[in-house]
Amino acid sequence: MFFQNLYDKIRSSSFYEIKALTLYTRLTLSLGTLLILLATSASLAAPRITLNQLQLHNEPPATLPTLSGKHYATFALEFEQQVPLPNLFTLNDGQKLILDLPETDNRAAPPSLKQGGIIENLTIANNHHATRILFDLLRPLSYQLHQSENTLYLTLFEPRTASQTASPKITRINLSLEQEPLSSALQKIAQDAGQNLILNGEITGTTSIQLQQVHWRAAFELLIQQHQLQLEERDGVLLVSPPIPEPSTPATTAIPALPASLKTELIPLHYADAADLKQTLESNQKNPLLSEHGVLGIDERTNTLLIQDEAERMEQIRTLIKQLDTPSKQVLIESRIVIAANDFSSELGARLGVSHLEATQQQWGFSLSGSSEAANSALSGTTPVLDQRLSVNLPVAAAAGRVGLTLAKLSTGSLIDLELSAAQLEGKTEIVATPRIITSNGYEASIQQGVQIPYRSDTLSGGTDVSFKDAVMELKVTPQITPDHQIILTLQVKKDAVGGILCNNCEPSVDTREVKTRVMIGDGETLVIGGIYEERKTGAENRIPLLADLPIIGPLFKNRRETDGQGELLIFITPSILQPPTG
Repeated sequence: MFFQNLYDKIRSSSFYEIKALTLYTRLTLSLGTLLILLATSASLAAPRITLNQLQLHNEPPATLPTLSGKHYATFALEFEQQVPLPNLFTLNDGQKLILDLPETDNRAAPPSLKQGGIIENLTIANNHHATRILFDLLRPLSYQLHQSENTLYLTLFEPRTASQTASPKITRINLSLEQEPLSSALQKIAQDAGQNLILNGEITGTTSIQLQQVHWRAAFELLIQQHQLQLEERDGVLLVSPPIPEPSTPATTAIPALPASLKTELIPLHYADAADLKQTLESNQKNPLLSEHGVLGIDERTNTLLIQDEAERMEQIRTLIKQLDTPSKQVLIESRIVIAANDFSSELGARLGVSHLEATQQQWGFSLSGSSEAANSALSGTTPVLDQRLSVNLPVAAAAGRVGLTLAKLSTGSLIDLELSAAQLEGKTEIVATPRIITSNGYEASIQQGVQIPYRSDTLSGGTDVSFKDAVMELKVTPQITPDHQIILTLQVKKDAVGGILCNNCEPSVDTREVKTRVMIGDGETLVIGGIYEERKTGAENRIPLLADLPIIGPLFKNRRETDGQGELLIFITPSILQPPTG
């Protein structure tokens, strides 16, 4: 209504009065654009359409209909969903062209304009009712809207005059079309008849035509009537617009005039985050705090809320913001991760050798030893070394003690070698990790420490790719303080360690210990949230068949190892509410 009154006033003014109103008009449009930019609150009506991109084409795209005039610029408006029903009008005798897109949110940035071009400036503004695009022109131009899927094309051009049209007007035409788009059929009739045509808006539908020596005007108007289009003729130019929508679906959504009682305030926040508080104030759509004309914005640099609304609403909003802008309580979370291990192992082994030597005329006649090499040495008259005389070789790998015995009966030519070895290992391990972290009430916090293990893998190109896997100690917690000073903790505790290598040419494994839980605990109390007890017992024997089963001397023919181990994991959590310092 405001712009309509301004338009009527300009049209009724003289040339010099229009000049005098130029500054007033620019200031008014700039103020209206600023108010639209501040309107960031989402509309209650759903769903809304989004303008994703606005591009400028200096040459008309090949997919658009051929223009009967000089082309200046084509703007391509790309939408996320369907194209909204646009509202296009002019001000200042056509020097200001305004395109309104109802129920549309804007994400597009204005394109760069050519210096010295016929378009002086382009401004995009939006609120929860519509998105408005304002074109400042050096002189009035004709315009044409055309839709292709999710793209709306706005073409600015200057139509040819009657003297510039080279071809004479044809009164009767021949035309044959089959399932042709309606917009294309109208353009072909106008082109064959030598007429200037402007398509304003989206002309939908298809038609089939078979014309033989038919007056172009009769065929043209018949198509207009059948598809309920709007036809207007100005200075020899035909202007075709889409049908008038039904009353239940308004053709345009005018941006309502703002009431005079609007008040603007800047409210700096001390503790709350401006973006989070804005989302809280806008979350209640059934009973919104803001009025229909209210605008809520934020300045992230100064953490300030920008509110524009009716004066009677401002006091209620200011009181609510004061109640919400309070400091959050701090929570200290202390944890202890205890890993205790107790290992015991014992091992017993023996080495035994029996060699029988029989001399005949001062030479070896018969030999019995631990290997064929030792027997051959004995036959040649050389006493075999100890390692070659041993028939049973099952010692302890890392023996803590050994007892060796060699018996020789030279008169009978017999040697007996015996060695006993034993080892016993006892180990106790205790690992304690104490991560601590402080966070605000309701905010997640995490802390971790550890290493990253590199893993190599072959790529398709023949190279080697290296990736890393974490082996860390991590505490992740989100506290929530209840009105009775209890603390609800959402916890994730992880204690990983580098494990053993499970295969040849493999990277180390990762020993994983992790607990996820949600518990409630009092302020300053300690809670055990997880415990894993593990007990391991193993036994192994390396033996010589049959001989190891002999009584008394059987242990001399085998190696025995026994292992006994216990491990335990405990996680303790102690949360504490930190009291604010007193002044």
